[in-house]
Amino acid sequence: MDENEVPITSITNGVHAPTWVHPDLKALSEQAFGDAKTAIHDWTNTEKVTDEELWGVRRSMKEDLVNEARERMSQAALDNGNHVPAWMQNLLDPDVLTIGFARRVPTYKRLTLMLRDPGTTGKSY
Repeated sequence: MDENEVPITSITNGVHAPTWVHPDLKALSEQAFGDAKTAIHDWTNTEKVTDEELWGVRRSMKEDLVNEARERMSQAALDNGNHVPAWMQNLLDPDVLTIGFARRVPTYKRLTLMLRDPGTTGKSY
């Protein structure tokens, strides 16, 4: 094809961030700042949003994530002709740090360094 006939001008791994913002966080942003543009606000301003409000939304989001994981794992068991084991209802805990990986973990990211000494994983440097 001639270059002028190709409608694609670029390819990117870019993400439309507002698509991925949880509805509860958007609602808190609207309540505290007057709009849902979560990326532009000063979330450290405790006069606008309290630690408790922010932590509550975080907890709600984590609970939704855990419930989604439980549902998907249960459905996968059923799809494979298995029953859903009782322990699956306790899969993950919204009150515990959960580290997950999307897609693959390339070797150059050195995942094993983090897993070698789990005691330092949660520490910030």
